[in-house]
Amino acid sequence: MSDTTFIPRKTSIVSTWLNDVNGLTYHGVRTGDSVLAAAIMQYSEGGAGAVQRSIASKLQEQVSVLDFGADSTGAVDSSAAFQAAAAAARTVFVPAGVYKLTSSVNVPAGTIILGAGVLSTAINGYGVDPFHVAAGVSFVLFKDFRSESFTSGGGADPRTFTCVRTLGVSGNTNQYINYENLYLQGWNKAIENDYVFNSNLDNVTTVNVNIPLDLFGQCVGTVINSSHLVANSGLYSIQTRKDSGIQGEGLQVSSTLLSSGVSAVKSDGFLSMGFDASCVIDLCSGKAFDLSGVSGFKCDAQWVYSTDSCFNFADQGAPVETNAVINVGLATCAGSATAVYWGANNSGLTLLGNIYLPSGAGYPVSVNGTNATIRPYIKNGTAQAAVRVNTAGNTIAQSGDRSVEWAVSPIATLPSNNALVLPRNGCSTILISGTTNITSISATSWAGQEVTLIFQGALTVTDGSNLHIAGNFVTTADDTLRLVCDGTNWYETSRSVN
Repeated sequence: MSDTTFIPRKTSIVSTWLNDVNGLTYHGVRTGDSVLAAAIMQYSEGGAGAVQRSIASKLQEQVSVLDFGADSTGAVDSSAAFQAAAAAARTVFVPAGVYKLTSSVNVPAGTIILGAGVLSTAINGYGVDPFHVAAGVSFVLFKDFRSESFTSGGGADPRTFTCVRTLGVSGNTNQYINYENLYLQGWNKAIENDYVFNSNLDNVTTVNVNIPLDLFGQCVGTVINSSHLVANSGLYSIQTRKDSGIQGEGLQVSSTLLSSGVSAVKSDGFLSMGFDASCVIDLCSGKAFDLSGVSGFKCDAQWVYSTDSCFNFADQGAPVETNAVINVGLATCAGSATAVYWGANNSGLTLLGNIYLPSGAGYPVSVNGTNATIRPYIKNGTAQAAVRVNTAGNTIAQSGDRSVEWAVSPIATLPSNNALVLPRNGCSTILISGTTNITSISATSWAGQEVTLIFQGALTVTDGSNLHIAGNFVTTADDTLRLVCDGTNWYETSRSVN
């Protein structure tokens, strides 16, 4: 007999088999000692390039919490077993069963907490946050289990604790903290990411949770896909929070339901967040998107419904380049709420899609900021106008069954000048004051556009230079001249003398 025995691939190794060969020795070690036998007996995967390894090294690729005394009935606390397993191997398998945790498990870097599926493995917290990921710890995956929260006395759904807390700080961040195939119920926060770079949520479902996902500080590159972040009379499906002015950036959500809380998204400042056309925003009791200081916002969701505003861009104390693009299948809200509120000092709204306000006394769209281009179809079930514009510098070209109501005149006033430069304020009608003759007009940014000039005094507009008009135009008060631009020259389309 050779000194070493190789165990073929797919051979089951059981202690009774080892004990059946008592009396035989391998390198002087009796096979009745199964621990030493596993350390010496060899395993081969088979196939080209395969190498021999000890059975012990093969088995230690993944450990089970049962190896460290975890109770799969949920009757006994398994916190110590989970912590020991996490310290022993990078993949911690949690077999089918129910497990009780009464103290937090600190998850090391590079660890996978792997269940047998949401229907099979339950890891429940009793009066505790089950999982902590310390600052600086990276490459962690939580996968294939469900986790429910209880009070220390066993009361269900207390909404007091957090299932997974990743505790990065400025200067000591976490990276690649991922969540896959999870069901999380009864938590205050299902997932809290503090200063996490690159985090994916894939097929995560929450029920009876105040805040399914909380992003704090500089969270960068968060991707959510195929998930159901349901707050069930809680607060916000997604919350982003600044840390003393430090904000997150890069949130992308696709094929996801955000519903049943006060808001789908609550943010006090974030750079770049997007929601694709496969998202559904539903049953929000407050403002569906409650945003302040958010820059680079895009929403193409197929459905947005809220009791209050669908999109609320809060008034800002100073100008903010918000740059929001909204192109929804349908956005609607109840009562007298405004479906889209573009707050003061926000700049850069492009509003497309379909807006419907079924009842109440509100305006479907209210504009208090600037640089808003509004071209959706708006259906208003009230007697109010479709759009209420309270500030100058906006372009309104909506269709539907109601008009635009201007609280201030959209028509700008410009002093005459030999070389006139027209403002790009979103309005194609401009009042010209003064009596200085006009010999040219700048064509920058006006290609393909028309403008109507209304003169308040006597002056001459000269035919020549880049002005191609039907002879010099000597104006009097309230005369008008309509021009179209090809990007270089201006051409007269009509004039009127009053």
